[in-house]
Amino acid sequence: MLITRTPRTKRALAGAAGGLLIAATAGAVASATIPGDGNVYTACMLKKVGTIRLIDPSLASSNLMSHCTSLETEVSWNQKGLPGPAGPPGAFTGTLTSPNGAYSISVTDAGIVMRAPGATARLVGSDITLDSSSSTTVQAGTSFGLVTGTGLSLASGGNTTLQTAKSLAASSGSDTSLAVGKDLSVAVDGSTSVHASGPVTVDSGGAATLRGATGVLLSSPGPVTVNGAPIP
Repeated sequence: MLITRTPRTKRALAGAAGGLLIAATAGAVASATIPGDGNVYTACMLKKVGTIRLIDPSLASSNLMSHCTSLETEVSWNQKGLPGPAGPPGAFTGTLTSPNGAYSISVTDAGIVMRAPGATARLVGSDITLDSSSSTTVQAGTSFGLVTGTGLSLASGGNTTLQTAKSLAASSGSDTSLAVGKDLSVAVDGSTSVHASGPVTVDSGGAATLRGATGVLLSSPGPVTVNGAPIP
């Protein structure tokens, strides 16, 4: 049978071939697994042009989507990528607030401030400040020391109590002063000593009591005064 190739016949054959190619490619794409194991992409790059097409090497070798041609170069890459170098240590600035909004901690170059209902703790430079509208408790299982290079002040608008199961010592290189607005009580089960190289003053708006189970010792090279009355 003789077939005469007219322009219309050539267009029909080209359309049929294109349809077959599209169908084959569509079938290959439908069954391909991209990316492959480990999220690895495999592709073919057309030489001297640079265009790429994705392939699946796990498909049968007869599949157009399984391999590259002699005009292409196979390339692959990982979707995740290689890990980068570790970054520098981070610095935090800002305010962290509790879920109920009652507590917070603020960190800036000026210092650290911790806030609670009726209480504030500030760390600014070399200073530490504790403010409380209610009670403040410091408790130690063994020894507890208050040491300062200059003055030491203990002030209270209510009752002030210093209590210990053993000895209590107060020592200062200069003037020593205990001043409260109401009663002052110092009680220990053992000996009680107050030593100062200068005057010792105990001043209270109410009763002033120094009590020791074995004795009370007040020692000063200068005058000792309790509520305005000198003690010989």
